[in-house]
Amino acid sequence: MESADDNCLCVVVGTKLDLLSPDAPRPVKQEEGFQFAKRINQSRPQELPYFETSSVSDQNVNRVFEYIFDTLLPLQGGDRPRYVRKSPSGVVDLEGDSPDKSKGGAGAGKSKCC
Repeated sequence: MESADDNCLCVVVGTKLDLLSPDAPRPVKQEEGFQFAKRINQSRPQELPYFETSSVSDQNVNRVFEYIFDTLLPLQGGDRPRYVRKSPSGVVDLEGDSPDKSKGGAGAGKSKCC
């Protein structure tokens, strides 16, 4: 996490929810998970990406991925920003034009996928 951009989305996912017993103490309290998510996402105060999941019972697994995709790649218009890495790290910029299109190269004339 030290190398991530300040505006990076950090999703906290607690696993093994199916192993919790109602009468046993939790190793990590739910409030601790929320506080950790809040602390590591200080640049994004409007969001608190914390989920508790179970792959055995399939509880909340889809919600985690839907949240990530809806937040980073919203397909509907709306007010959500699209986050684009601005460093030349090889990450695909889904918002901007490709260098090939702007220079009339191999991608010139092709339409965007989205």
